[in-house]
Amino acid sequence: MKYLQLKLITLLLAVTALSACDDNDCSATIEGRIPITAVSGPDTALVNQEITFSVSYKLYNDCATFKEFSQNSVYPRDIYANAEFKGCGKCNSTNNFQTGEYKFMASQAGEYELKFHNDENIITKTITVTAPE
Repeated sequence: MKYLQLKLITLLLAVTALSACDDNDCSATIEGRIPITAVSGPDTALVNQEITFSVSYKLYNDCATFKEFSQNSVYPRDIYANAEFKGCGKCNSTNNFQTGEYKFMASQAGEYELKFHNDENIITKTITVTAPE
């Protein structure tokens, strides 16, 4: 239910912004979350070692561009892909999948859970961080 609400809010924001201007003033810009569709990367790391995940996400139309990954500051870490939508209702629907890099580093040994959010489910990665020998 929470994911359906998130999807509906994102869609409502996109439709509102894209219909908020006319043809003479086409400068509407909004930000919204987009679904993460796949995540690949290592399951282990050393303390203070930065590791990189390849994260695929979906842009719904040609007015959307990837902006950044956002996250909370506690574990398990919730990670979202954010996009910027520019245009005034002249966007064409697409199934545009792109890939970006998400970087992770831990300063202490332990297990860390990363939750990459999608519209329908969560892609969970558990990273085991150990001290260098």
